Amino acid sequence: MVVYSEFKKTSVLALLLGITFMTAFMIFILSIINTPDGLWVNIFTIPVFIFFLVLMIRGELKKKAMKLTFNGDTITAAQYLGLTKPREYSFSEFDGYQLVAVLGEDREYEFLILMKDGKKELVVSEFYYKNFEELKQYISKHCSFLKRRKIDYWEEIKYSLF
Repeated sequence: MVVYSEFKKTSVLALLLGITFMTAFMIFILSIINTPDGLWVNIFTIPVFIFFLVLMIRGELKKKAMKLTFNGDTITAAQYLGLTKPREYSFSEFDGYQLVAVLGEDREYEFLILMKDGKKELVVSEFYYKNFEELKQYISKHCSFLKRRKIDYWEEIKYSLF
């Protein structure tokens, strides 16, 4: 049985709009304060904006927004919304998976982390996939469960960066 990941259009749109907005806002702020008096503001503002752009691009597009294909004992993953060259994994390569619940204000959402040699290798997020439950069931049938954790948004940012 072959299972393909299906992106939620609203999640992908929100991510891309967020990156676009942050870039446009940074350019706008820099154009306003591009004076000798604004030098200290620039020194602070540029690294902050670059940090958040890297967080969104590296943490979300690279690690979570992947095009996934499950076929038998094989996972094919293409990062950056499927725009990169796919990488193939066998479920036997993984130590297992962790189920992580992110506590929001009004609800909780989950993501799975497939662990390889004690490190995070693939992340499957409920935020990005409309068929998350199907992907979760497929993974649970082919990979051993390691643990379940509950985290808050700050811990999720840490997960995204490292």
